[in-house]
Amino acid sequence: MSVAERIESLLLYRPVRRIDWQPSDSNIPFEEVRLRAEDGTALGAWFMPGDPALPTVLFFQGNKGNRGCRGDTIRFFHSIGVSSLVFDYRGYGDSHGRPSEHGLYSDARAAFHHLVGERGIDSMRIILHGRSLGAAVAIDLAAALRDGFAALLIECAFASLRDAAMEARYGRVLSRVVQSRFDSIGKVGHVRRPVLVTHGDRDRRIPIQHGRLLHARANSPKWFFEIDGVGHGDLLRLGDAAYRNRIREFLTTEHADALARTPH
Repeated sequence: MSVAERIESLLLYRPVRRIDWQPSDSNIPFEEVRLRAEDGTALGAWFMPGDPALPTVLFFQGNKGNRGCRGDTIRFFHSIGVSSLVFDYRGYGDSHGRPSEHGLYSDARAAFHHLVGERGIDSMRIILHGRSLGAAVAIDLAAALRDGFAALLIECAFASLRDAAMEARYGRVLSRVVQSRFDSIGKVGHVRRPVLVTHGDRDRRIPIQHGRLLHARANSPKWFFEIDGVGHGDLLRLGDAAYRNRIREFLTTEHADALARTPH
């Protein structure tokens, strides 16, 4: 690994190995899952079963912590009745390997193929939900699948990693160090399913303009939801009831039956 790659890795990925919470701590039924990426990397995951009449959510977390840090998100999924798969990227939690852009893309494919290939879930009943860095991973998978899934939900996403780096402190220096692309703005136009883009209006880490650009580039049907008074982070926890209700509608009511019939 070059010096630039090492610096980028330290800046971009903030994995935590120790998992301090699991769904059973909140009385949520779950299954321990071991995924295997294309290169053989073993990944840790949890599957939380829900109402089989509702979609299954495949969740892509941000760059910090591990799946044990996503209790609020998992509790929300459980409260609205959807099934969900939450997994750790390589190098996070009990997953093996070291994180990288293409490694994370491979991990995402492994999670999706687990749901379809091993659990027999109809791909058109799977909603991809990505947050922050995880939004870039979700967009990459959605672009590759094009119309082979139900819908895409992204929170506090950046247009591209270089664009985000340029707007950070010492942006010109960082942009020279950044080798990964995570080029969401170049990929989101390939997605052929419904897209909901959400962003906090006080996000200083990834300004809301990134979300607006992604929404503008996305194909219809698409929606943009701005959360007032909220910065970067867990929008489900920090957003108001209107935001949580909007997400609930997107994940359940709007797409429980209609998504599979949406014209390609």
